[in-house]
Amino acid sequence: MAIRFYCTNCGQKIKAQDDMPGMKIACPSCRERQVVPQPAIAKSTQRDDHQALKMAAHFDAKDYATTPIGYHNDRKKGQSPDDHSEPLNQVKKKRIARGSLYFFFILAFIPLGIDVYQNKDDNLIKEIEQSIQNDLRGEKQRKAYKTLEEAKKGHATLDEILEFFPNKKLKSAWLPRDTDLHFYLAMLATIGFLVTVCTCLPKGFTRAPLMLIIGIFTAIFGIGSLMILQILAMSGWGMVVAGPFGIIIYMIGICYRAIMHPDLPFITYLLSFTFGVGLCEEIIKALPIFIIFLGRSRMRWHECCALGMASGIGFGIAEGIHFSETMYNGLCDQQIYFVRFISCVMLHAIWCAAAALFLHRHQRLTHGRMSVLEGFNRLFILIAIPMVLHGLYDAFITKHMDGLALAVALFSFGWLVLMIESAREKEGDILVQVPNLSAEGTPLHIQPAPSIESDPSTHATSPSPV
Repeated sequence: MAIRFYCTNCGQKIKAQDDMPGMKIACPSCRERQVVPQPAIAKSTQRDDHQALKMAAHFDAKDYATTPIGYHNDRKKGQSPDDHSEPLNQVKKKRIARGSLYFFFILAFIPLGIDVYQNKDDNLIKEIEQSIQNDLRGEKQRKAYKTLEEAKKGHATLDEILEFFPNKKLKSAWLPRDTDLHFYLAMLATIGFLVTVCTCLPKGFTRAPLMLIIGIFTAIFGIGSLMILQILAMSGWGMVVAGPFGIIIYMIGICYRAIMHPDLPFITYLLSFTFGVGLCEEIIKALPIFIIFLGRSRMRWHECCALGMASGIGFGIAEGIHFSETMYNGLCDQQIYFVRFISCVMLHAIWCAAAALFLHRHQRLTHGRMSVLEGFNRLFILIAIPMVLHGLYDAFITKHMDGLALAVALFSFGWLVLMIESAREKEGDILVQVPNLSAEGTPLHIQPAPSIESDPSTHATSPSPV
């Protein structure tokens, strides 16, 4: 007779041969190695006549009106109808306090809230003009004005303008243009987010190595792929080299070109950011999670959330390094670095984690064989909501509607809360083994006889079937 038991990691029912007690086998769902338990020893159902008569005197039909305690009938679909054996162990889902610590993630939006409250003027050109007027004199001032005019036409860079300032930085700037300090900020942010996510999610530290691998993958391969995609889209070569995706890349190029014109209507900006920046970045972040689900049929909700956040954190950190090198260094104060390396990174992590939990809820998106185009369609379904939220946030920020951008960030966190709580309600935070399961899970016909020393008044009025 086969030995049946439950996986203590994911709750999957496992079947093993009757000669395998004590051996380790892999769970077919989560691949976690499980020890095959010893089979339960069925007690004899034969009783002498004297014992049978004593039991009959305590018979009550109401005792058999419902399913007896311990006789569980939650068999999976596909199990043989004549298979009446029960697993030797049982696991139950349990919610713990640590499963609610993810609410601390919202604290990452404090820098963004401070920035919105201060309501600074983010007009970079005006700030550079004021710095040239106040901090430069004579020939340097004249050349700086001339270089700024060339930069407005696209014939000069910010580095050429900052050459005229001491230490290649404006007086109000935090870091000089030629510095590596933003890499140390990125390192601190990476460590801080990794520790925070692992602490606030159940069994978070067990997934730390895989989280680190996914974050590095997205930060290097993801950002590199995004830059190649942007070059193809902006140059028009996507129609030539991308095959069936050529028209998609061509439309992305139109969106990227549109966001370079700040005088366009808001709805145009919104559509451009949604189907340009939002589409590309959310697919890049969700791709490693999608690939992992292709190889594994089941993960717990906190595992999906942790891996999704790791991918978003890796992308957000890499994006922060890029913006620091090209825009912030030598020009901006420290507030923008806190927003970029804390609030924006958390926002990327929230969008990607929500997509991972959506995939956890609809795992059929990764089932079966699929072509590249069909895989793209399923990815599009997966990132549809984060893509729209991403487009809304970028459009509001670009149009200097910072209050509405903060509202989108808070709504994004609410969407993550909804996804997490629905997953927690379904499968809990941890799985614990129920004690004495070999007895509790034993069918009625092989359970030991009830003790006759129980309270005699319990069934005093019960009719005797004899």
